[in-house]
Amino acid sequence: MKQKITLSLEKGIEGLEAKNLLKSPIPKKVPLSLSVASQFGDLTTNIALQLKSEKRPMTLANILAESLKEVELIEKVEVREPGFINIFLKKEFLYQVLSWVLEKGEKFGSSQAGKGKKILVEFVSANPTGPLTIAHGRQAALGEAIAKILSANGYQVTKEYYLNDVGSQIDLLGESLLARYREILGLPFSIPADGYFGDYLKTIARELKDKYKDKLLAKEKDFFSHLAANKILSEIKKDLSDFKVHFDSWFSEEKLRQSSEVKKALSQLEEKGYLYRRDGAAWFKSTSFGDEKDRVLQKRNGAYTYLAPDIGYHQNKYERGYHSLINLFGPDHDGYIPRLKGALIALGHPSHSLSIIIVQLTTLYQGKKKLSMSTRKGEFITLRELIKEVGADVARYFFLSRKSQSHLDFDLELAKKNSSENPAYYIQYAHSRICSIMKFAREKGISCEGRIKLSCLSSLKEKEELNILRFLFRFPYLIETSGKTLQVQPILSFLQELAGDFHSYYNKFRIVTKTGDLTRARLWLTKGVGIILRNGLSLLGISAPEKM
Repeated sequence: MKQKITLSLEKGIEGLEAKNLLKSPIPKKVPLSLSVASQFGDLTTNIALQLKSEKRPMTLANILAESLKEVELIEKVEVREPGFINIFLKKEFLYQVLSWVLEKGEKFGSSQAGKGKKILVEFVSANPTGPLTIAHGRQAALGEAIAKILSANGYQVTKEYYLNDVGSQIDLLGESLLARYREILGLPFSIPADGYFGDYLKTIARELKDKYKDKLLAKEKDFFSHLAANKILSEIKKDLSDFKVHFDSWFSEEKLRQSSEVKKALSQLEEKGYLYRRDGAAWFKSTSFGDEKDRVLQKRNGAYTYLAPDIGYHQNKYERGYHSLINLFGPDHDGYIPRLKGALIALGHPSHSLSIIIVQLTTLYQGKKKLSMSTRKGEFITLRELIKEVGADVARYFFLSRKSQSHLDFDLELAKKNSSENPAYYIQYAHSRICSIMKFAREKGISCEGRIKLSCLSSLKEKEELNILRFLFRFPYLIETSGKTLQVQPILSFLQELAGDFHSYYNKFRIVTKTGDLTRARLWLTKGVGIILRNGLSLLGISAPEKM
């Protein structure tokens, strides 16, 4: 349908050009999107506002609206100031949409828009210096959802975790564990001021004492650094698995530094004239790309700064054949974007090939009490504790309930409620209710299996039924848009609205009636809603329970 409408609009624009009404070439693509509200139709376009002409946009819009009258399943077309064209679809087309939903099932909403292009999504990438916190949990939920949405759009997606397993933070971790080990043994100890104070290191230290007594005191600091990092990484992997987040690749910074990748990337920057030497250090001309000052990549003692291995790592991503890179960073990386993007542009990669999503922090509340979080001080709520408290599904819902660039206040008391007050419960209960309805129908001997009869669907005449059908129509467009914008929250809002409309519909009308055709039509509609809820929740990594 979208293709037919687009073709008709293109034909209308060609007519405008033939009449010499345009001052610019025909646009390569006609914008056509979902209407923001039902009073503005099902689809809308602002193409008349984009065309350059001596005629007013309203005049052009009215001419183009005429070209749409030949599209069979359009009910009506309205033109609104200053030149929007709103398209209303016939209910017969909406019946066809329901048929497609039932036919395609779990594949409804998927497409091949990405044409198999390779995308690497890097997210979480927390230093293995402590347990995952709820801030990491938000990144995990968002990254996994983005990867699923891109896969549904036909992209070949790899999910990667970048391990910062070398450097000063790992050295401090080792010193902190050694101090705790000495403490457990009853020896004098001192944790570095910038070290890690969490009880998780006491737990590891006790395990070392139980297994080795005091035999490890002769070991070097590096031994404790690697031991602690590996132990914590093992726990991180378990927490992510329990949160239903799985990575395809774990990329080690230590191995990257040991290879020639970083040196090679810096040599390429120097060859292209974007790296210079001063005071014995190597500098990147990041000011050429909007940064406030040039950045040191290699110190005079030969040590790399934080940016250098990052450049080498991202260059490695491209060399592995990825067309696009997506990174999820915390808010402390906001100023880091221009210099990283600049380095990749300097290396010859298009600016648009790297998308960086800043994920704002999450504040957890216990009632009105704000719970503090600091990894170094050991004061934080771990992701594991949150999952134990509210469950993985509810935690994911709340993490995805706001746009990534917005700060998130996580209401722990609301998340624990098993009622309609809890928005996560509200959506899942709609799916569970649908499963109960379908089971009831089967017990009554009413089957909805087999090919749908479009003639029966003409029984769906109620305003509420047609509104629900429009939700089904919107779903594929929503998934396609989310794949382009990398915004997940609109899918959640969509599911919330659909669940609300279905709950209201169920409370107002009987699904299983005394009329055969009406019953089958309403059961098919109910089944269609269940498919959309299940598909949408699946993209977000949230389960769709059959019983609650």
